Amino acid sequence: MRLPDNELTRTATRRSVLIALTVLVAVLVIIDIALAADPEPGNTWSELMRSAAKATPVVSWLSGLVMGHWFHPGDELEPVIDPPGNALVLLALSGIVLTIGAVMDIPPWLPLVVAAPIGAFVWPVDTPAMPPAAMRGWSA
Repeated sequence: MRLPDNELTRTATRRSVLIALTVLVAVLVIIDIALAADPEPGNTWSELMRSAAKATPVVSWLSGLVMGHWFHPGDELEPVIDPPGNALVLLALSGIVLTIGAVMDIPPWLPLVVAAPIGAFVWPVDTPAMPPAAMRGWSA
């Protein structure tokens, strides 16, 4: 069943997603605080992600791609490579980065810094679903 595409439905959907993400982040933070209070060292989410990022470029690379995908200059940005070519380029670049990371010691910040502009220009978020006029009165 497809919901009607109107302002009320989109606003309700955005608010539902915002509430769900807020609850998810709050739960993760609470668990992280509880793990930090635990006497066992190195078991919090942040410590596990940092150690994984030092061991392999996967965490940094994917974080950079998503960061560029979500936070890029302007909402009207089009990918420099049309789909499905952009997905193939991302897969190829990911394979190259992961292969290099398997044979070389890459500092964790480097894949993040390289992947962010790639995520922005090869995989930008689509144009907003709601025009600015429809977002009046919506606070997020």
